[in-house]
Amino acid sequence: MDISGPAKDNKPPYENAADVGCGTGISTKVMAPHFKHVLGLDYSATQIAEAQSSIKEPNLSFSVGQAENLHMIPDKSLQLLTVGTAIHYFDCKLFFKEVDRVLLPGGCFAQFGYNSYYHEPRNLAFNPEHPFNPEVLRKLNDVVVEAFETILQQDRYKPALAREDFGVEPPYKETESTSRHEMEMSYPSNIISVVGYLKSLGLWQNYCKENNVESEKLAQQFIEKLRNIMKEVTDKPDEYPLELCTAMYVILSRKPLA
Repeated sequence: MDISGPAKDNKPPYENAADVGCGTGISTKVMAPHFKHVLGLDYSATQIAEAQSSIKEPNLSFSVGQAENLHMIPDKSLQLLTVGTAIHYFDCKLFFKEVDRVLLPGGCFAQFGYNSYYHEPRNLAFNPEHPFNPEVLRKLNDVVVEAFETILQQDRYKPALAREDFGVEPPYKETESTSRHEMEMSYPSNIISVVGYLKSLGLWQNYCKENNVESEKLAQQFIEKLRNIMKEVTDKPDEYPLELCTAMYVILSRKPLA
């Protein structure tokens, strides 16, 4: 399927995009070079405040809002609307009605998420005097998997991981999914930012809220576990460069031209 629609003959930057359920804006910022304006929306004022505090791109804006009521977005104004794992907490019937309202004809709806527990720290540093033991990487990965499984244990997103459609029914019939392919995203990282990334997930926030757990206390528990492992290879465990690799899927759905 040609997902680009009428935009394929144009060169970026395109006009307008929105990222719904954006959290701290990690995925929103990725779109900034490709659009004249990108709006990030999330129901959490705390998440939006954090996103706003780190804005460097002049074409980005963030706002508190509900997915089921995108009143701040005009009709037929977006070429792209994205959503991550937050979709599993939406009333999709109402949300998709709004998606259809705000997308231009030929516009694209993209939903992405994780297709496994696969969040693997990898070694980025090269030090001939202190070769990085593969066993250390395995231990790091075990802790990250433990963290991910902890926040998923009661989450409604967990059953979706076992389904080929990831629990999402795209809003338009003309769809293309890349979920059956290994699609990997990677982030330069260290043990502090690995846990910071996990903290930015809605899964983490929901777990802490539903289980009356302090986010920072939980984060420190995992940081200490990672720190103790890293001390096997470096005297600066918090700064040692790693790469966090994540297996992802994306579902694309294009609004009909007419």
